[in-house]
Amino acid sequence: MSLSSQGAAIAVALAVAVAAVPSASAADDDTPPSRSEVQSARESATAVATQVGELKARLAMATAELEQVSMAAGKAVEAWNGARYQQQLARQAANQAQRIARGADSAVARLGDDVAAAMVRSYESGGSLNSLGVLMQGPSTTALLDQMNAYYSVTNALQSDLGQYESAQTVAVVLQDQAKSALQARKAAAKDAARAKLAAQRAVRGAEAAVESIAVQKDKLLRRLAQLQDISLDLARRRQAALEAEAAQRAAEQAAAEAAEQARQDQRSSDAKDPAPPSRRQLPPPQPQPQPQPEPQP
Repeated sequence: MSLSSQGAAIAVALAVAVAAVPSASAADDDTPPSRSEVQSARESATAVATQVGELKARLAMATAELEQVSMAAGKAVEAWNGARYQQQLARQAANQAQRIARGADSAVARLGDDVAAAMVRSYESGGSLNSLGVLMQGPSTTALLDQMNAYYSVTNALQSDLGQYESAQTVAVVLQDQAKSALQARKAAAKDAARAKLAAQRAVRGAEAAVESIAVQKDKLLRRLAQLQDISLDLARRRQAALEAEAAQRAAEQAAAEAAEQARQDQRSSDAKDPAPPSRRQLPPPQPQPQPQPEPQP
């Protein structure tokens, strides 16, 4: 095969290759994205990624706050339970004091009745008149003193017992008052603890709602970020594919042009090295040669 035929074959092959390279429009039905579109998609993804980072920070802070308020709520519940227990103890102490006071009141009342009955019996038996009769009858001084001492001994004993029971009653009343005061204080503490518990529980619910809300926002932004990143990546890939296709097409066209030019140069070189043979000139037909004349005989 001559150089000219080889160059022609190369040119044809490159032309076929150029036709086989897909263009940007052939590779994708849509118009290839521009650089500004790719940059805009990247900026959108970056902005959403920044928002996701901010939400992650807020979520971490909200989670930490939730842990703190949960601990505070736990302590408030413990304090409320303790206050209820102390209130129960105070109520038991108050009930015990009331029972003691009622017992002391009953004992004092019974002793008072006993003293009154003894006094009535003493006078009904004519104690003072009998004493006066003893004086008028002129008994011995010893008998009179013995009778008076016996009377006063009984009376003093009753009064002593009455004083002890009155003291017990006073102590019981004091204990009852103290128990009532303690019970009221415990009730107030229990109410305060209950209010603190409710406030802590509300704080926990609020923190839980905040965490849940931020988590939902974060999930939405993460899905949006994934979409934008996919869009950005898809646009970048499409643009890169379009650029590569255009570059390949230009390279193939340039190679085909260079091959065609080389083929033409090879053809010219071949023509210069192998000139055409000169054309044959027409020769005149051959003329008959003159025959020599015989010399005359002498």
